[in-house]
Amino acid sequence: MKSLNQNRSKLFPIFIILGVSLFFIISYNYHFFDSSQEKITDRFFIKTKVPEDIVIVAIDSQSINKLGSWPLQRKIFSDLIGKLQSAKRIAIDVSFSENSRFGEWDDNTLASALKTSVPQIILPIILRNDGVIEAKPLESFAYANKAFVNIFPDSDGVVREAITEINTIPSFSKIASGNRGEIEKFRIFYYGKEKTFPTIPLIDVLQNKVPESFFKDSLVFVGATAPDLHDFANTPMGRLPGVEVHANITASLLETKFFKESSGLLASILILIASLLSQIAIAMIKKFSKLLLTLIGILFFINISAITLFTYFIIIPHLYISLAFIASTAILIIFQYITESKEKRFIRNAFKYYLTPEVIEEIMQNPDKLRLGGEKRELVVFFSDIRGFTTISEKLEPEELVHLMNRYLSLMTETIMKHGGLVDKYIGDAVMAFWGAPIENQNKVEDACRAVQEMSERLEELNKELKLEGKAEIKIGMGLTLGEVIVGNMGSNKRFNYTVMGDSVNLASRLESQTKEFGVETIVNESFAKALRDDSSFKTQELGTITVKGKTEPTKIFELLYK
Repeated sequence: MKSLNQNRSKLFPIFIILGVSLFFIISYNYHFFDSSQEKITDRFFIKTKVPEDIVIVAIDSQSINKLGSWPLQRKIFSDLIGKLQSAKRIAIDVSFSENSRFGEWDDNTLASALKTSVPQIILPIILRNDGVIEAKPLESFAYANKAFVNIFPDSDGVVREAITEINTIPSFSKIASGNRGEIEKFRIFYYGKEKTFPTIPLIDVLQNKVPESFFKDSLVFVGATAPDLHDFANTPMGRLPGVEVHANITASLLETKFFKESSGLLASILILIASLLSQIAIAMIKKFSKLLLTLIGILFFINISAITLFTYFIIIPHLYISLAFIASTAILIIFQYITESKEKRFIRNAFKYYLTPEVIEEIMQNPDKLRLGGEKRELVVFFSDIRGFTTISEKLEPEELVHLMNRYLSLMTETIMKHGGLVDKYIGDAVMAFWGAPIENQNKVEDACRAVQEMSERLEELNKELKLEGKAEIKIGMGLTLGEVIVGNMGSNKRFNYTVMGDSVNLASRLESQTKEFGVETIVNESFAKALRDDSSFKTQELGTITVKGKTEPTKIFELLYK
């Protein structure tokens, strides 16, 4: 019958799993670790081939140095439009909300170019936070399409999402992509770091260093890349010019590269599975080095799976899953350490007086070798008893008798333990012990023989001391059996003892008493005698047969010869 403490020990890991899972499920739903999750997800992006029809004309430092100070003459943009007439669309990420500082003629030149342009021209609108227009192109530029160029960084300043429409005003990228913005808000797919898209300096286009055929049927983005113009944004791929962010958004729309977040239910299931994997690994793998490698492997698998799914545009809450796995592992290992420490203390306290320290250490390293509750096993069982103990005790004072018994039992116990035996109990002057449990011992018969021989020798030494002290000598009888018994913790839930039960135990006690009848020191059963190796220094001699109480068949008995 399992004790309440055992049931609690088995249920507690389940409570840990459920508690940790619930914590991280709640954390996921309330976005506790979203910022860290996003920073890790940012690193999943790798350089990818860009659409062939997107080109950036860069207003870089070299172009500004050659064309004049910022803002540039609008005639320059008029000339640029004239050289890009083979393009499909031209998106100019430059604000024309104020009159040109070079005069009205400059504005008129650009207005004329916008009016006569074959490709569709897109000019920027800037919105306030509430969606109201803050700045828009001059009325004279009415022939161009207008779209907002605002980008929306997350709380950590990184631009990860794009919005295609606000208050019926389309985004720059939506118009550039040909109104592909079916999704109003989506995670941007970044193709690479700066200059991943083909980038041509503005001055090179104006100086005819790039043939017009290069821009045929392309979406041309025109925008600032010069550091002094401060039109940059933080992205998962590092700092990018604003114009290049728009190029990435447009490419995402054109190629429909939209990420799908896992549902709350799926996220919860994955978090729970991660915690369960931790429990399964810890429960099944006992060797620490193997367990460590397994746990690292599971954590590696979680993150590799997240990266793989990311390449298929599926995002799972990998950080929450990893944290749930790590937290479950840490708490379960701490719980297991505390539980095993208690178990080891129990084992040490239960066996320290009956087993050698080496055997106790082995049991503590492999607690499974000690099965609580009982199991069948073939063991050597031993009984010994002092002959004429009543006569001896009558001649001694109680204190002297106790002292004598302590000397005798200490010698016998030390010898049994020395040869790998477990002292089960003392029954008055009798000693009960066994070999082969809780640790399996293939040499239990030989070990028991060596123990019995040494017990006899040490008893002779004790008798010499007793003779010098003027005290009566001690004679003992010993019985040994080899047979199948039940071994384990037996008793009640509150009080139990690690012991053995079975016919072989009863027979060993009977053989010990038969030593008086046959006038020998040690008697063994037939199974024990047959188990002695041919090359053993121990031999046996048949004494005859006895009939054990409750048995009809006679049992052969043998004297163990060791002198």
